[in-house]
Amino acid sequence: MFDYTVMTSTETWITKGTKPPASTTVASPEPTGGLGREWLFPATAVKPFPACRFTHAAIELTAQVAAETETRRLPEGIAVRVHPSGYDIIGRPSPNKRHPETIVDAQFSMYYQVAAAWLYGMEVGWGAYDSDKMNSRQVADLCDRVEVIVDESLGQEFEVRMTFSGLDGGVSREEGMVYPLGEDERPFSRERVREKFRGLVRNVYDGARAESILNAVDKLTEESGSPTELIKLL
Repeated sequence: MFDYTVMTSTETWITKGTKPPASTTVASPEPTGGLGREWLFPATAVKPFPACRFTHAAIELTAQVAAETETRRLPEGIAVRVHPSGYDIIGRPSPNKRHPETIVDAQFSMYYQVAAAWLYGMEVGWGAYDSDKMNSRQVADLCDRVEVIVDESLGQEFEVRMTFSGLDGGVSREEGMVYPLGEDERPFSRERVREKFRGLVRNVYDGARAESILNAVDKLTEESGSPTELIKLL
């Protein structure tokens, strides 16, 4: 526990916290090392789903198991084991996570994301937040069958282990994933990035306009590329 002083132009007070306040110093001995030569962007994760990153591995696994279940009947239960760092963000069973009523709450609800992935797959995109899905009794029913458990043994923060019980024939199935799609360990293909863009702008631009924007972005690395032309398309 740290005690530190917070000062403003009008008052000073002491506060306590588990972490020290933000520092203006740089710990690295070479803060400018590689500047202008190394790009950090390629190592930045790309999110395939419009939801909190802590839910992504579970979305993938749930959609996969659902697609391989012949009857597509709802499982009796789905247990999701998560890293401790993510539990309070997406797993603590508060009412707004169990049955979210807003898009933001749904984005940060493991219960909702698992239910939506089972019923609608992992390619549903922003359609997961359509009112018919947010208000679906079937989604709500499945949310109640999801349990989120802290697992101290998980080594990676986005790692999950899942148990699906009561599948076809009453069988159970266990699955796990360490790195969700889009992490540096599981790169996102260029075409999938383009597909994500198309999905995000579908309600804003027609197909021809979207393709023109993509082409303009591609040309930025060429001599004929023009940021001005790209901006005109947006």
